[in-house]
Amino acid sequence: AAAAAAVAAAAVQPSEHAAIAPTTAAAFPHHIAAPLNPLQQQQQAMLTRRAKDRYEEELGRQSGERKQQVAELQHLKEQQGLSEQMQQRQQNLLADMQQEHARTTAELQVLRRAVQVCIGAPGGTELVAVDRSREKERAQRQRAAATDAHRQQKAAEQRLGALQKTTDKLSASLTSKAAAANEALKVKAAELEQEQERARELEEQLEAAATQHLSLKQQQEQQQKLKERYRVLNKAHKAVQQQVKELQQDLAEMHLELDFGRQGGNEEGL
Repeated sequence: AAAAAAVAAAAVQPSEHAAIAPTTAAAFPHHIAAPLNPLQQQQQAMLTRRAKDRYEEELGRQSGERKQQVAELQHLKEQQGLSEQMQQRQQNLLADMQQEHARTTAELQVLRRAVQVCIGAPGGTELVAVDRSREKERAQRQRAAATDAHRQQKAAEQRLGALQKTTDKLSASLTSKAAAANEALKVKAAELEQEQERARELEEQLEAAATQHLSLKQQQEQQQKLKERYRVLNKAHKAVQQQVKELQQDLAEMHLELDFGRQGGNEEGL
């Protein structure tokens, strides 16, 4: 904004030559200012054009910066969304653990009261055997949860690796088919150029025959040959166009498959 203000201020400043000779309005404020001479008008237009160019350049630069900031903000929002999803999962897991802890505590209290009744212990006495059983069960649950998490992580890594291999194969196939298609197009283009050259030669021969006053039958034969060449050339051109269209469709389908595979890999990674 400061650079734009400076450019706008420079646009309204008079030129050095115009500042040397005071205008009529400056000498006599109560009179109407005299019109600018052609040199002053040219200088004024030049300064205005330069100021406009600088202002537009500054606006373009600021617009690019704003676009970059918007893209960065969108990226941050996406990352924030992923973080919120992960946090929600952690909160759900914590809630499940708390519910499990409450249920286990209630069962333990019931068991403890039953044991106390059986052995005649006073209320509130801590039993060592019950505490050991509780710790053992907790350790078993933790080991089972860790084993299950490790198994799921390993399976996800295997799926991601298989998907990456499939994506690499699709990419290699796409590159190979694109190279083959380019080579085929080059061959067809060369054939078309040869046909065009033959057609030009026949046309030149026809013109030469007309110049040399050949017989009508010979001219008709030359014209028939020329028409046949043009027909072959047009047919070959249509065939090349059809091949190009089919090739473009195949490439588009392969691009879609490749994008779908990559998108699936990203979802598996998440």
